[in-house]
Amino acid sequence: MVSDKFRQKQQKMAELAKECITRLHGMGYSIRDIERELDGRVTWRTLYRWQKQETPPKREGDVLALKACYLRIAGTKEVPQTGTI
Repeated sequence: MVSDKFRQKQQKMAELAKECITRLHGMGYSIRDIERELDGRVTWRTLYRWQKQETPPKREGDVLALKACYLRIAGTKEVPQTGTI
């Protein structure tokens, strides 16, 4: 059985991933552009599935990399830390 704490963390990661992708898309970046910005760490298909919430992210590091990518492009100085999701 999956614990409630795990489900909550997974839901939070899914929401953060969707928000970052949606904001980058609003800035003119396509899903494939985002994949390139992440140096192929996450495939375009996975990014698409996260955006459409077809599946939640499984690795926190990938979501943090996506958030860092968004912050870098947006020009924000905040640096995401592991365990902040």
